[in-house]
Amino acid sequence: MMNRAFGKHLGRFIDGLAWRGMHAIARRQESNLSPSFPELREDFHAEAAHFFPAPSEQTLQQVRCGAWWKQGKYWRRDVAFPSALPSPRAANNTVYAQTYATERACNRPVVIVLHGLMNLTTAAYRPFLRAIVAAGASAHILELPYHHRRTPRGSISGDLFHTSDLALTQHAVQQSVADVRLLLRYLRQTGATIIGVLGFSLGAWIGGLVACAEPDLDFAMLGMPPNHLNELVWHTPLGAQLSRRFAALGWSQEYTAKFYDRLDPLSYRPLLPRERIQFYAAEFDTLLALEQVRELQRAWGAPALRIYPHGHLSVMISPQLHRDFQKDFAAQIAQPRSEWAAV
Repeated sequence: MMNRAFGKHLGRFIDGLAWRGMHAIARRQESNLSPSFPELREDFHAEAAHFFPAPSEQTLQQVRCGAWWKQGKYWRRDVAFPSALPSPRAANNTVYAQTYATERACNRPVVIVLHGLMNLTTAAYRPFLRAIVAAGASAHILELPYHHRRTPRGSISGDLFHTSDLALTQHAVQQSVADVRLLLRYLRQTGATIIGVLGFSLGAWIGGLVACAEPDLDFAMLGMPPNHLNELVWHTPLGAQLSRRFAALGWSQEYTAKFYDRLDPLSYRPLLPRERIQFYAAEFDTLLALEQVRELQRAWGAPALRIYPHGHLSVMISPQLHRDFQKDFAAQIAQPRSEWAAV
């Protein structure tokens, strides 16, 4: 009981600090942006492939791999390629993926790892990388649009991903899905036997959409996956500043719902069997309420949801989460695609 109470207070304290910092960064960036609302086609269909098209074969041929180097127990290299869906900002249009493997090869199970919003370091992902490599697989941390090396000059990692420029936000989400799909297809082409996606927060949002759009994905492991996106903007601490901006523009919650529904994992159905989807959630999450994760789990029919007495950010240091992931990951890569796809 004491541990659970401590986890609640620690989680909410860390989340509160993070939200205040993110708001400060967002205020700075919003002053440089002009709000925009994308033109929405009325013939929208609830099929992810309609809104998140596949990358072109021509782009697939432009993937380039750097030289391998040894870092401790790992072999490392960078993969780079032109974005499958270029943006107006040139710095954002080269995609980078950091590779971790036990040997200089990726023709084995592969996990594409997707980080959270405004991520500055991959330190919190090290326990997951170790588990992936220890299982004989390789990990590829894909740097999402406007983050890390894709950050435009004068910006901070991720501060352009979700703003009042909703046309830019829509493109960033579509670009993310297209870039993940391009890397996945490249890895399959080079011999990867099983390919899954592991994402947390923003990364789980994108990973969930990939699971609904990409038929060649083998499994998805999603931690705190955002859904009910319009509700998150209007009724959570993280969306407070943005919702005030929308209200000042005369944009109501009903009006913005037309936009966010097209980017919401709840609007789609995954292409994976239900057993190939694993959810993780934080009980005391102040951004994404536990019940919202449960609703996505129910909507998708996923059999498992693991819950931890933490906040949205502190859950990443949970030893129990690390142990559960190791076990869940081993189960996913134990069954080749040829076995479950035939069922």
